[in-house]
Amino acid sequence: MLGISTPRGIIPISGDLLLDSVVPLPVKEAEYLALSGFRSSPFAEFQFTHEHMELMVYNDVRPPLPPSLPCTLPLFSALRVLVVEIVNPSFLAGHTFHKLERCRVLELRDSFQPSPSLFTETVMPVCSRVDIEDPYLLATFKLPQVHELALDFSHPECSMIWEKRIAVNANLSELNLLHMKDWPFDGDLIPILRSLPLLETLIISSQLGVVPFRAFLPMEANGTSGLKRTSSEGQRLDVLCPRLQSLQIEGQDPSVESELIPILKDIVTLRAECGSPLKEFTFSEFGESEVGFGPEPGSQFELIGRNGSFVMEKIVLPEEAKEFELDMSLV
Repeated sequence: MLGISTPRGIIPISGDLLLDSVVPLPVKEAEYLALSGFRSSPFAEFQFTHEHMELMVYNDVRPPLPPSLPCTLPLFSALRVLVVEIVNPSFLAGHTFHKLERCRVLELRDSFQPSPSLFTETVMPVCSRVDIEDPYLLATFKLPQVHELALDFSHPECSMIWEKRIAVNANLSELNLLHMKDWPFDGDLIPILRSLPLLETLIISSQLGVVPFRAFLPMEANGTSGLKRTSSEGQRLDVLCPRLQSLQIEGQDPSVESELIPILKDIVTLRAECGSPLKEFTFSEFGESEVGFGPEPGSQFELIGRNGSFVMEKIVLPEEAKEFELDMSLV
């Protein structure tokens, strides 16, 4: 179903989608476009041809598609928000979205394979907010103005792709918010944080509850931890992301991991001594729904007191509290 927004409401366009069929979608210009596919067969792909969009529906064998029009459609110049969910994003490749400010691409991956459009750039010259799953796809995006980024880090090669491809195409030096979704238990934060000198907010979501917190401690020039050593001892220590003010961890409860408390205390106190104090350091656990019951209230642990010292306070979250997600609405 496609809905077209008008002053009097949303006009839905839908129909019976037969296999191996093409449905024309009369969209020539739009500021906000949301495309959603199916979570199971049949599969759907969008393409641009002539002066409008088309939706192709197929089963297991992808039929050949007619050639798409080069990036001259008015739609590419008018879009300010693009949300693509569970749809093959290959139709983005090779196009320039001149006014696009916010973009979300969440696709259904059965296995981790490089995107077909790996070497074809998609240009978004003014896009400042991006939420994406596939790091290979993100590596093809030219994002000179990106300031807020959400990325799924469960891909086994995500760190390598970040260093060799993403950091090259996107201007990560200007990034001030990063949401790391599905952080893996064996991930290394240091190569990621080194490329983010202006980062102010970092949200790490981990279902496994394992975060290498030593990456937030002051370090010596050779990258080794400077635990328990400060600049007053004659050697100045550096911290990754020196402008980091808000560190939020989702999916971990520090109250049940006593071995974490000394490290968390050092992060708070030593970063402050190095001139990079955190203003917000929280852990959040969200309630889960049970059959026949609503979600349990979640909890949040605030680790910084008003005087900048290390304090751990538990706060009960409301039942409707949700995990962090970048907002794609137009203000």
